[in-house]
Amino acid sequence: MVRSGKFARHHGRQQQCGCHGFARFRGLTVGEPRRGTWVGLGSDVGYIETFGQTITGLTAGATYTIAWYAGNFGYSPRTFGFIKPNAINATIDGVSVGTGATLALGSSWFFESATFVAGSSGASLSFQLASDARSYMSIDGISVTAVPEPETYALMLAGLAAVGAALRQRNTA
Repeated sequence: MVRSGKFARHHGRQQQCGCHGFARFRGLTVGEPRRGTWVGLGSDVGYIETFGQTITGLTAGATYTIAWYAGNFGYSPRTFGFIKPNAINATIDGVSVGTGATLALGSSWFFESATFVAGSSGASLSFQLASDARSYMSIDGISVTAVPEPETYALMLAGLAAVGAALRQRNTA
């Protein structure tokens, strides 16, 4: 289990993209994955919003999977819309480890993931939109889990073979 704190928003140029009390979302969300609070990420020409947190409890050299749900539900203030296609990029310590699919405006959540190898016991995990196209995407259900080592699978298979052999010997006796 990877321990982590709360995600914090970071605004690159002291601007705020997103809801200001008069938001009209263009797509209606269908099947919000966690029925919790999702986070919106906005972008516009020359500006890409990002948010992240420090994660701890990693094992240096181990492989981990970052998973999340993404949706492009858009955002439309009074005069213009953040409705262009975009994708969500995941970074570890400022280095991109994976980008989800480019999503057009719609009403569904999509499961996305990326893997990384931990360089130390802690890392800075952050998310941002992949381009500065005028868009507003949502992210929810973020998780970080360890990927079992190949040795773990070999040990599991050996255990299953031993159980099978014991059952087989018991049935012939």
